[in-house]
Amino acid sequence: MPIRQDTLRRRWLAANNYAATTVKTYSETLMDFERRYPLHAERVRPEHLVDYLTTDADGSATRRAPSTLDRQRTVLRVFWRWVKRQGYVKHDPSDGLELLHLGRGERRPGRWLTRDEARQLLDSCEQGDQGQRDRTLMLTALLTGLRRTELVNLTWRDVDLSQGRLTVKGKGGKLATVGLPEQARHSLTNWREVIASRQGRAAPGPNQPVFPTGRKFGGLNNSLEDYVFDWNTPLTPWTVRKIIARRAEDAGVGTVATHDLRRSFAGFLDEDGTDLKGIQAALRHSSPDVTARCYLDRSPRRAIEATAALRL
Repeated sequence: MPIRQDTLRRRWLAANNYAATTVKTYSETLMDFERRYPLHAERVRPEHLVDYLTTDADGSATRRAPSTLDRQRTVLRVFWRWVKRQGYVKHDPSDGLELLHLGRGERRPGRWLTRDEARQLLDSCEQGDQGQRDRTLMLTALLTGLRRTELVNLTWRDVDLSQGRLTVKGKGGKLATVGLPEQARHSLTNWREVIASRQGRAAPGPNQPVFPTGRKFGGLNNSLEDYVFDWNTPLTPWTVRKIIARRAEDAGVGTVATHDLRRSFAGFLDEDGTDLKGIQAALRHSSPDVTARCYLDRSPRRAIEATAALRL
């Protein structure tokens, strides 16, 4: 029977005579991981642990100190080894985690896509259900600025196509209403119809994920390769990152991270003349300083435009 991570966490802490401060430290890391990846224990994979240690919840490169990351890695390794020894899972997802480099190396700068690059990214998706899911996923991100975790947690209950809006749970569990532009609305409508028709029903269930996971079958001995969806299981943040990276490679637009789509969303609003407070509201930032410093001032388009008319 599937068992929840929080159940195992409580059993682990109860089975060990840790000091109160140790219990607090261990609990903080494991509860944070559970929030990022609310999966049953046997569904946790090594890539989830790597993703947790190398990125923050919004999908950007982690800003945690190396000492913090080392501590969190230790907690994850000790916990999952215990889970494996107790027979709760067949494979320890923390195997090899000690080889992961967690130093402060060169951080990849953020990227802002041009509209042409964004269209190339969308056009890289082939015909068929998998291509339509990936295109709708990226289009939704580009036109709403949703974070990676918000995309994977989106269910059809959260989508109001008639009113053109989404309800999302953002950072800190805050509920927010996000506007849905017509282009994204049209794509989500078509995708909803595809899901309904594949399941032989009038509409997807309200609790079903908007962006379900799946896997490929066939392709051996000259057989046809097919992609089979699990309509009730959402994509993981790790898989979303892989999808965008692969589509960017296919499109020939270079390296694109999930959070680059959110940056590009802010850049498009800026190009269209939206003022700072409007962009801040669209990104759901508590402070306009964050919006300006992280999403606008660093945009290379601004620096290029500032010097374009310069003459001696």
